[in-house]
Amino acid sequence: MASTSEPSQLQPVQVKDSVISAKHLTKKFGDETAVQDVSFDVPRSSIFGFIGPSGSGKTTTVRLLTGVYTPTHGQVIVFDHSPAKFSQGERARLGYMPQLFVLYPNLTVWENLNFAASLYGMACSGENV
Repeated sequence: MASTSEPSQLQPVQVKDSVISAKHLTKKFGDETAVQDVSFDVPRSSIFGFIGPSGSGKTTTVRLLTGVYTPTHGQVIVFDHSPAKFSQGERARLGYMPQLFVLYPNLTVWENLNFAASLYGMACSGENV
């Protein structure tokens, strides 16, 4: 008979040769907790995604993994570095596919592209288009 455990009681499995390692990630915005005590490892050469209802912390977790946000508590390592310290080259190695890409109606197409590129520490020039 299988035993049931609360998710907070489960122990993360250590994965040798991880490309992503999150340990006890927590992100708070004021009094609001967006992500609480999340731990996981992603092995090299794997495809990884988040599935869950709106407001469950998926986007915030991805932003922690990409260095857009820094954790309130915990640690995240991607490609053996803290995402907050990524170089432009390291940031360019990330593959991130949002469910919806938001175009801002008050920006031109060029400004929208430049904004999206800036999220990854990249600059767009007319030569690259």
